[in-house]
This record gives sequence, structure tokens and C-alpha cells, in this order.
Amino acid sequence: MKKKLLALVAGLLMCCASQALAFSLPEGSVEIKYKNWESWTDVDNNGVNSVGDTYNGLIRLTSIETLGGSPLWSQGANIQEITGTISGLTIASITTLTTGYNIQFTGGVIKLYLDSTPEYNDPNTVTPAGYLDSDSGNTFLELTFNSGIRSDNSSTTQDSIVNALTNPLSGTGTFYADVTGGDYASMFNSDAFSTAFGTRDILAKSEISSLGDFGFTLNSNDPARAQVVPEPGTMALLGFGLLGLVISSKRRANKK
Repeated sequence: MKKKLLALVAGLLMCCASQALAFSLPEGSVEIKYKNWESWTDVDNNGVNSVGDTYNGLIRLTSIETLGGSPLWSQGANIQEITGTISGLTIASITTLTTGYNIQFTGGVIKLYLDSTPEYNDPNTVTPAGYLDSDSGNTFLELTFNSGIRSDNSSTTQDSIVNALTNPLSGTGTFYADVTGGDYASMFNSDAFSTAFGTRDILAKSEISSLGDFGFTLNSNDPARAQVVPEPGTMALLGFGLLGLVISSKRRANKK
């Protein structure tokens, strides 16, 4: 019976170790850098951004760093890429400003995939063949845009400022997101950011420019902040290690 138990424990240890090695980051605050391409859907066919229009797009993580700028992971590391899709961002309001517009959105979902057969041969060059493969691989993270970026509005999930004086247009978009699924959900499910409407897992600020590459309406990039918490695999390894110490101590005590 003891041999079977030891074999089971060994099998679990090997399983947890292999999972932890697939993708791992040290605990602490990190900055996630990315590039994003979005397309505007003119729902009412009036030719301009208006309430009810939607944005959907593709995203590629380029690196993950400490807040001090030390690299932890980069595109192509360990023959890996992390790409994904953005969907469901809907314009809720448009306010005219002196230099442009304040556009507030509702909704929004991000799905990221960890692919061990990268399409991006050159991490610094994006090609159509690469971004068309953005939804392949194992599910890395599923994120939902959530309220909090505007303390005066619980329905706003992204707050954007568009500068109409630049050519092409430029601006920023900020949002909070919560982890809702994915193989590495527990790694980023930290509740690290406090808002007027609860805690959130990720805070992102995108620098926006238009026109976008490859026919997309917008390009945006950099960065999102998150807090890495211990992986279940790591915790399991620690737990089994402590269990082994307890069993060993009891055996020595019984022999005395």
C-alpha cells in the first residue's frame, strides 16, 4: 500500500513539474507588453463612430518584464508565442473635447493562446500569416473587460481619448480586466488593483494609432500590469514536500 501511495505521489509530482515548466514566471508585479490590431464595425452604416458600433481584433504579446524592465519572457522564448483575439467592445458614449473625443466602451473579452509552434519567425515583424493564426494553441488566459476605469460610471469598461489634431488620429485607451479562465488563470488571478467597483486582476493602457496595419482600423500597443501569484503546481510541489517531511519525521519518531 505504501509503495502504491509513493508511486501516486511521484506521478503527481511529475505532472505538476511538467505543467510548471511549460510556462512560468516569478511571483511579483509584471508588465505585459503587446501589440493589438482592431477593426471597427459600423453597425448603423453612417460612416462615423457612433454609439452601438463595435471593435474586434487580434493581439500578440511581445514580452513580459518586471516593473523595472528586466525581461522574464519574450516572443519566441522556448519556441513559444502568445496570441489571441479581442471581441465585443461596444461604443457606449462619445463626448466632444477641445482636441478630440472621449469614447467610452462597454463589454469586451480577450482570449489568449499559448502556441508552441510559432507563426512569427521574426518576433519584431508581424506578417498576415502570423496574425491569421492568432487563435491557435492551448488556451492561456481568458479575460473580461470590467468596470472601474471610470469611478463615476459602473458600466464603462474602456475609457479612450482620441486626439483629432494628429494625422493620422492617435490616442489612448485604458481598461481593467479580470481573469475568467485559461490554463494559467491562477497565475494572474490576483485581485491586485482596487477600484470603486471592486478589485481587478489587470490594468492596461494602450497607445492607439490609426490607420492600422494590414487593413485594420487601429493599431495599439503597451503595456498592461499584472501581479503573478504562486502556481498551483508550485504549491502542490511544496505541499507534497512538506507532507514527505512530516511522514519522515513520524517514522523517525516511531523508531525511537
